[in-house]
Amino acid sequence: MFNRINKVLECGNIYKHSKRNNIKLIISNYKDNYYKMIPLFNKHKIIGIKLLNYLDFCKVAELINKKYLFTKEGLENIRKIKSNMNRNIIDIIK
Repeated sequence: MFNRINKVLECGNIYKHSKRNNIKLIISNYKDNYYKMIPLFNKHKIIGIKLLNYLDFCKVAELINKKYLFTKEGLENIRKIKSNMNRNIIDIIK
């Protein structure tokens, strides 16, 4: 069943953890994330606390798409966004 996911998405690789009962879909190609996954999650909204990380992910993807990755200011902005990911979730839970 899980192999059908990456066939439908036409991207990513499925990995089954050998000691845990979980499976990961890893999509490392930027274009697949930007042009396939972001539109998918914009259509099928993420709810709950993970939405905060998704919104940060989208900000970084947009900076990369606009080539800000290649400027000192853009790279610093990406690092700042990344450093706050998951931290916000921990602060909210506390």
